[in-house]
Amino acid sequence: MTDRGVSPLEADLAAAAAGAALDTMAREWLRTDGPADRLALADRIFTMLRPAFLS
Repeated sequence: MTDRGVSPLEADLAAAAAGAALDTMAREWLRTDGPADRLALADRIFTMLRPAFLS
């Protein structure tokens, strides 16, 4: 990923954060007993995470 200006450390962190975000989305979906829109939850969670990766 260094050809895109992202160090291996940053790439690993982004991948781990994305995995954690998806786990969080699944737990929130289960907490609501399934009626929540999973795509809307994913959008909300990744929107919350995005500022951490802006330069």
